[in-house]
Amino acid sequence: MLPVGHGNSPAAWTCVGVMALGVVVACLAFVFANVPFFVVGVVIIVAGLFAGWFLRRAGYGVGGDKIKSHHA
Repeated sequence: MLPVGHGNSPAAWTCVGVMALGVVVACLAFVFANVPFFVVGVVIIVAGLFAGWFLRRAGYGVGGDKIKSHHA
């Protein structure tokens, strides 16, 4: 069983926040039939994945050495 609060880290929240912004941009572009802005939205989504991965590798993920509170 996973501990309470799993996934609550700066890396995870950054990843989700950036990806959510990308989804909003892509959805609005889809509604207004704007292909360049749709591509921008997809690029933002991919950037969110890389941001989360990079922050996790830098120690800001769950159990990382840069996190002040450890639940383990």
